[in-house]
Amino acid sequence: MSSGFPRPLARFLKGQYFSWRLRALAARPESFASGRTAVAGFLSSPFGLGVGARLVARGLAQAGMAPSLIDIAPQLQPDRSLLDFSMPHDDDGKGPVIIHVNPPELVACLAAIGPDRLRGRRLIGYWAWEQSRMPESWVAATRWLDEIWVPSEFVRQAVQGQVSIPVYSVGYPAGLYTEKDIEEVDWRGRLGLAADSFLALSAFDPRSNIFRKNPQGAVEAFKQAFLDDDDARLVLKATGHIEPSLKAELTGGDPRIIVQEGYLSTDEMLALIGSADCIINLHRAEGYGLLPVQALCLGVPAIMTGWSSVTDFADCPGAFLIAHTSTKQPFSEGHYDSRYGAWAEPSIDEAAAFLRQVRQMDRQELESLGKSASAWWRENHSPSAFLSRLPQSTRNLFTTADKQETH
Repeated sequence: MSSGFPRPLARFLKGQYFSWRLRALAARPESFASGRTAVAGFLSSPFGLGVGARLVARGLAQAGMAPSLIDIAPQLQPDRSLLDFSMPHDDDGKGPVIIHVNPPELVACLAAIGPDRLRGRRLIGYWAWEQSRMPESWVAATRWLDEIWVPSEFVRQAVQGQVSIPVYSVGYPAGLYTEKDIEEVDWRGRLGLAADSFLALSAFDPRSNIFRKNPQGAVEAFKQAFLDDDDARLVLKATGHIEPSLKAELTGGDPRIIVQEGYLSTDEMLALIGSADCIINLHRAEGYGLLPVQALCLGVPAIMTGWSSVTDFADCPGAFLIAHTSTKQPFSEGHYDSRYGAWAEPSIDEAAAFLRQVRQMDRQELESLGKSASAWWRENHSPSAFLSRLPQSTRNLFTTADKQETH
């Protein structure tokens, strides 16, 4: 039902109402009770924030924390609540709450959870941002929080100088992906590819930010690398629906470039990544870099722009970081704005050279490189390594699964 108010005013009034409901949370307590930690976020969504929230929850569970889970997607983004999702543990109303949403959704998320459920608990915001300085509008969200976690050192530097609460770079327990049994999906057969065709994979969300993800760069590099190679293929995975005009622009009539539309579960996406010979991610900025992370965990080489959050795993075997120039290209969409830092413009020549280099590796070289990449993620980003990066004062409030059973 329409409110009858102009849309900007309706958003403002809604925000004011949520803030009024949460007024009791603004005065943060000096001490907190320990208990079962909770992870709140878009847990039934296949998009990036949902993937990240599920990964945090899985990592804490494997580290023995048995977190409770609060899925706010059905209430706040019902069109994106697409995955079957269960909540195995009851929330005890005591332990820290990790709120895996960015500031624009924070107040609505807190209101959806309910102030009574949050009162007296340590509230942790998990934020991701892609430029070197976060928007000033995000600062106000800190009034509800006790600390902020971020996925990379790049994001920590973008946030820390503007807020008065602690900011910690904790990453994700992405090493879990190395232990994942990839679903037996014959993606090559499904896409009509020969088993020995060279397959490069890129991915983007048409409803998000194509300028930042830059699939056009992947297309340019592929065409330059394999001008006359009829055995090479580039798959562009688009999350959801893609407009025919954009699809035509990306493929340019080249039958070797395949656009795969639709929503995939995490397991299906990992199977697609695992079927590729490499991924190519010529982003202009990344808040984390989920696609190259998943690829490297599965032993698939990742060719990516050497800028922003992905530099945290620059020394991982199989990570090919591309040179770039900085550009202040005037671009503004949503919260993104060139005021918040330069964008990277990746070298297409170098990306094409890396594609040819991977193409020329024999199977034994690729397998050896892949094993080294997976081992690097298991060592540096396991659930226990993730737990060790969390602030000790917060870890002291986590109740482990065995202690929970005795209460």
